[in-house]
Amino acid sequence: MSEALIKSSFIGHSSNHKFVAIKGLRCGYLQLATSEEIINYSKLPPSLFVVAHEWMQVLEKVGAKRVYSIILSEQVKHIHIHLY
Repeated sequence: MSEALIKSSFIGHSSNHKFVAIKGLRCGYLQLATSEEIINYSKLPPSLFVVAHEWMQVLEKVGAKRVYSIILSEQVKHIHIHLY
């Protein structure tokens, strides 16, 4: 993962982890989700947290002083992680 990836609005799909990452409109915001719809926390693959940690490191490398993560599935039932 590199700084160049963060500039794109749709970052991609990792075949190793089967996740997608989407850059939001706000600087330093990123959303991670599994490529399959998961609506139960008990079904989350542990690798989702590995991917989130990797992206936290990328955000820090490009200047984030702090990175916060929030896991949601309220408005959109598909569980996803927001990184700020």
